[in-house]
Amino acid sequence: MAIYEDSAGIIWFGTGGGVHRYDGKTITDFRSAAGQQ
Repeated sequence: MAIYEDSAGIIWFGTGGGVHRYDGKTITDFRSAAGQQ
């Protein structure tokens, strides 16, 4: 897992299942499709 906070204060989480964005209120999932890296 990787965690990163960008200059706008958005927190990004990278996991084996994709990338997730937390804006302080909402978590948005960007899941990887099968076979993608």
